[in-house]
Amino acid sequence: MSESYKREIITYKDMDAAFDFIKSNAESNDVCLLSPAAASYDQYVNFEERGSIFKKIVEELFANENDNSRIKKTI
Repeated sequence: MSESYKREIITYKDMDAAFDFIKSNAESNDVCLLSPAAASYDQYVNFEERGSIFKKIVEELFANENDNSRIKKTI
């Protein structure tokens, strides 16, 4: 990693924990990059299951955007 990198990298044991942190701490215009750093065979059957669970969590997060107006959905 470049020595000029000045951002914080935070790791979590699973997606639920990562999204809980994002929901509690994200502010307007924050960028949260979610990227698996390793295979997750111990948590999911395959990448399709992991993707489905990720999609479900995101859909739940934005189900009521008025209550979560600090988070902007960008596609």
